[in-house]
Amino acid sequence: MTRPPIIAGDFNDAPDGPGPADLEAAGWVDAWKLERLVDVDGSTNWTAGARRGRPPTQRLDYVFVPAGWTVVDAAVLAPAERFDWFAERSDHLPLSAVIQWSRGDE
Repeated sequence: MTRPPIIAGDFNDAPDGPGPADLEAAGWVDAWKLERLVDVDGSTNWTAGARRGRPPTQRLDYVFVPAGWTVVDAAVLAPAERFDWFAERSDHLPLSAVIQWSRGDE
């Protein structure tokens, strides 16, 4: 059986923007919307201006999973004490998601 794809990357779009909204309307699940992450910021990018010396301010990077996949965990892989190190190398922080194929009809 062919499993449906996972979509991940830099959308350059806010969580309430048209890109994420269109995927969610089509049934895809934003990995960051796990119940345990509701109160976690999840920002992966800085708004205009210097990145050094301040935390990221917006979430532009996503992992979307279709029906049949379960999101087990998601995280921004940059501890606060290393934001400046990452900011010197990129305007985005790394995002990780642990997903599991959960459809039982194989």
